[in-house]
Parts: sequence; structure tokens; C-alpha cells
Amino acid sequence: MLASITAPPGCKKIVEKVFSGFDLPLNGIPTIIPRIPISYLPISVASTYKFNLDSIVKAESRGAFGGKDLKSVKVTHATLHLQNADSATNMTALLTVSIQLYSDTIRTPITLVQANVPDTATNTLNFDASNSPEILPYLQGSKITYIVSVLSRQSTMHSLLFLTDMTLRIE
Repeated sequence: MLASITAPPGCKKIVEKVFSGFDLPLNGIPTIIPRIPISYLPISVASTYKFNLDSIVKAESRGAFGGKDLKSVKVTHATLHLQNADSATNMTALLTVSIQLYSDTIRTPITLVQANVPDTATNTLNFDASNSPEILPYLQGSKITYIVSVLSRQSTMHSLLFLTDMTLRIE
């Protein structure tokens, strides 16, 4: 016996009511900025990663939902941690930092977060992610490229090893 089930037009609304979304922490994303030889030098470092949003959503929802059921993905939190700071080279060497993203489906980079770096010695930079753009279309492919861009305030004595913690709100 064959049965045919057709979804009513309001199915997407039912998904929205049942699937409340989740926060996806992405911790310890590494970036190495090479030694900065002069002041006011812009440097960008890109890293490409495999990323399967559909699999992540299926795992988080125990198979009940997939990537096609999503309506939004935004960055809600981002923090940059300098791992190898010392008295001569720390965050004060930087004037601005931004984090961008592009993918194998959308090749134009989008800025996720950006910040001016305070001129006080610190090893951590917290970004304001309250105006983070919608990035769901960028996450529909199989690879993402993550770009950290800095503008230096002064030269550095060595390369800078950063780890980024970021949280994505997936709905």
C-alpha cells in the first residue's frame, strides 16, 4: 500500500514554532598574523575550513530539522585572544581588527565584526556583535573562508597568534 503525504502551505510556520534554534559555539579558531615590520600596515590572513551547516542542524535537532529549515544565522559573540603577548608585543600594536567571511557559494567577503583596539595593554578584544549581518546564505555550501584583518598602530617584534571564540545564533 502506498501513501502520499503532502505538506500543507503552513508547514514552514509550524517549523518556526517547533524549532526554536540554538547557539553554536566556535572556539579556538587559530590565526597567525606575521610579524608587522612598520606602522599603519594592513594585513589580512585567510583560512579555509570545511563547514556543513545541514549536518550541524541535523545533529542538534536529532535529525528533525536540516539546513533548509533555517531562517537566520548571525554572530552573537566574538572575542579575539592574543596567545603570545609580551611586554613589547601585545594588542596595543594594533589599531583596528575585523573578521570577515566568504564561502564557496558566495565569494564576496562580508564583515562579521570589527573593532578599534584600545591603546592599553591587553591580550583580549571583545567585539560588539549587536549589528552582525545575516550570514545564512554564506553557510549553504561546503567550505567557508575566515579572514582576520588588522591595521597596525606600530611594528611588532614577532608574529601574533590569535585564537577567536565566536558564537553563532542559528534559527
